[in-house]
Amino acid sequence: MGLEPIAEKRIRQAFAEVGLERGGEFFVPPSAADRYIDTCVQESLAIVGVETFRLEGEKLKPILEQIADFSSMLTATEGWGVIVRETAAEALRFVRQVPTEADVLLSFTLLSEQEQRSG
Repeated sequence: MGLEPIAEKRIRQAFAEVGLERGGEFFVPPSAADRYIDTCVQESLAIVGVETFRLEGEKLKPILEQIADFSSMLTATEGWGVIVRETAAEALRFVRQVPTEADVLLSFTLLSEQEQRSG
């Protein structure tokens, strides 16, 4: 995997106060997810997937029944902007049904147009 895209770094910085970074992954609470997804759209990043975790002490445990994969949407031929908006819409639908408890966190897999082309 290459260097983290600049847009992704900006998003992490913008959400640093509410997010949590562990092992190179960035996690946000469901309460910040709508804003996070909007920021991804503004940065022209597609949301390839969302994973849900529960913070138990210092450990993050995946909630296996709360995982979404939008990678099949990356084949849309209408253009990158459409892919970004459609994956964001699906991500919003997904996160709105995730439990909003204080110990729940979300990890978003993001993809830039440049990464899509070179992938």
